[in-house]
Amino acid sequence: MSTDEERRERRLQEMERQAAAITPGEEWIYRAQDKGRSQRVRVIGQERMVSTIQMEVEFLDGERTGRRRLVGLQRLKAPWSEVGEYDARDTKLRRIEGSHDRFNPSRRAAHVVFQRLIPTAVAVPSRWPMRGIVVQDAEALGTLCRHPVTELVTEEESISTGSGLLLSTAAMVSVAKAACAADPDGMRSELLARDRRSLLAPSQRNEWEIDSEEEVTEILHAWCGTRPLEFRRMVIRLENEVAWQRALVASAIDALRRCRARKAAENLERLAREGPPEVDEAIEYVRVTLPEAEARPGAPVAWVDEDWDPMSRPESEEFPACPWD
Repeated sequence: MSTDEERRERRLQEMERQAAAITPGEEWIYRAQDKGRSQRVRVIGQERMVSTIQMEVEFLDGERTGRRRLVGLQRLKAPWSEVGEYDARDTKLRRIEGSHDRFNPSRRAAHVVFQRLIPTAVAVPSRWPMRGIVVQDAEALGTLCRHPVTELVTEEESISTGSGLLLSTAAMVSVAKAACAADPDGMRSELLARDRRSLLAPSQRNEWEIDSEEEVTEILHAWCGTRPLEFRRMVIRLENEVAWQRALVASAIDALRRCRARKAAENLERLAREGPPEVDEAIEYVRVTLPEAEARPGAPVAWVDEDWDPMSRPESEEFPACPWD
């Protein structure tokens, strides 16, 4: 049996299960559209076709009273006796879905927190609405936030679904604030990266992107209790240090080449291009690679001034001053 046939067979089996739960003669809620109004119909029976199952129903109210038609199983929502509860739940679900505005900066900030601090086994983005969050393990989420979820999320701002607890934007923000307060250090690298982008790469983005990202970054700083100015000063210090280290590496490569340690110079240049290695790789590099790259016999011996301080940052043609000094 091919994959398509297997999929079709599983679909028919699911339809049979749904049709078996609908007894002819019962009154059910019918909706022509998921967001349409509920209508009362009586189930007459089922109509089996090659690839689907439909139900014949008779309308009991309004202009269509007495008319019959075939409808899909997904159009019959629940027994008519549950119409009040069903409509109230549907109204709440639509309100929660409608709260997820993609341009809402607080919602965007909350998504950043969930991505950084909340494992996917605890909460995941919902398939619908696309910008929502579904909590799959409320107890674990409460542990991460150091508050029970029932204290952070009200019944009006969440609804249980087959996948878990769907949160509104207000509930997402409440959980994100608690997560940041519980673990502000977990957001440190994200905040540094965002402040670095705002300082170093404004020309690569348009004005709307800059304003939008800075607004989200300010919200994250407020939730984490950090100060943007301190982080931006830290970014400048780190970039200054990186510029200085690059100058040192370039000078070391030139010195190795003057000492005819060509292999060592090439290895150091390659390592500088690749970026910082893992700790174990760096140890192995020092232990194995460098001894193999010693200068050949007869090459001049390099000397090191023991009083030289590499952090003194001499200003010369070989070691120019860093542009931010």
